[in-house]
Amino acid sequence: MNKIKYILLLFFINIFDAKAEIKILEWKEVAKLTKYGRESLFSIKIQAQNLPKNTGISSFSIASSQKKIEYSSLKVNLIDAKFKNQNGVFEVLFNRPLLDNQTANIEFIAKDYYLKISKYLRQEPFYVPAFVQGAIGEIEIQISDDLELISNHKNISSRNNSISFKGRIPKEGIKEILKLTNSGVVWNVEVRSKINISSTNGTMEITAPYLFRGGAQSVRNQTIGANIFPKQHLTTRENDILTFDINPKINEIIIENKAEVATGKKFRIDNDRSPEKYLEITESEKNLLTPILKKIFLNPKYDTLPLHVKILNYVHDNITYDLDYYGKLLTVEQILETKSGVCSEYATLFNALARLANIPSSIVHGYALGEYDKFESHAWNMIFVNNRWVHVDPTWNLSSGIVSSSHIYLKDNRKEELLVKFQGQETDIQIDREFAIEDSKKY
Repeated sequence: MNKIKYILLLFFINIFDAKAEIKILEWKEVAKLTKYGRESLFSIKIQAQNLPKNTGISSFSIASSQKKIEYSSLKVNLIDAKFKNQNGVFEVLFNRPLLDNQTANIEFIAKDYYLKISKYLRQEPFYVPAFVQGAIGEIEIQISDDLELISNHKNISSRNNSISFKGRIPKEGIKEILKLTNSGVVWNVEVRSKINISSTNGTMEITAPYLFRGGAQSVRNQTIGANIFPKQHLTTRENDILTFDINPKINEIIIENKAEVATGKKFRIDNDRSPEKYLEITESEKNLLTPILKKIFLNPKYDTLPLHVKILNYVHDNITYDLDYYGKLLTVEQILETKSGVCSEYATLFNALARLANIPSSIVHGYALGEYDKFESHAWNMIFVNNRWVHVDPTWNLSSGIVSSSHIYLKDNRKEELLVKFQGQETDIQIDREFAIEDSKKY
């Protein structure tokens, strides 16, 4: 009897006999996330088709670009079977050849060891290869209470601690990246505003707002202080006002704004600000963006998505991230011309399009952990949908209404970061800001 080996690659099927065909009838995966990566139980049903007479399939293989996968507990039709695992190719050896029209049920466990897992924004593949098209698919990823899904996905449902897909596998397969974040983190955050003064005499009044308040996070133990004792320190509902007598010996005042900021679903709070104030848009922006908004409405790619998700996906797909634009703060017109920018440009364009679509929106300023696990200044958006304020991030393509637990809200466009008034001899005043953030480990 002739024997054929089949290799099913994650990107294509390599068939060694043009007359032969192997059909995937069912593709099932139940996975749980682990500290090292992921552990999955696979159940795959295949059928041999169009095999020549007296010809059988002795094995088939699944190849992966991920080399650190351990396989175990292989069974073919409920009977233990042998396998080979070399150079990223998992080869299933049938106990007896599979003849034409015969089926085989293959079960195995795969432990995938990731090279890196981000603590605060975990990115998890939700993947079914294209060669499985037409098969009955059931994919489930089980997550712990310590994680929550923050990305939006077509045809993928999320309920309690389960993320799943059920149905026929589409022609292109399924290629999604799930974005997950911690359900609760308490950060120690300190923002230091350094006010540099040339030698002079006078009185300086500094209005320091209560940063961090107004987002979806909880704020506690907040204090505002200075490196030198003020002449007067007044506290209002939204600000602290510090007054200093300035003399030539004082060349720097540091305002320290400290707080414990708790993020994630365990600490999430609602915002009661009035949405009507966040619909303003200029006539020139209306003229520029109305044709674009119509294109977004008509684009079949965004067909079944909510309006704010359509807009966010458009912005994310049509702006190229380019660090050369850092600090330039482009206008909407300039963003449309360059089609490039950093987070501020993504947030600015989304903000204008959302308002044009009658979705109240604000640009949010704060901090977030970047790709190098380092906190950086960041901008995203807060929008009013379904009668509540939620946060979205067009730069990171987060449209579910939840951003990562490393997104720390500082302020929005309507709040001044620091207001300085000086009375006295003419002097140069410069303000620099720095920040320090650490995980308090209190959750």
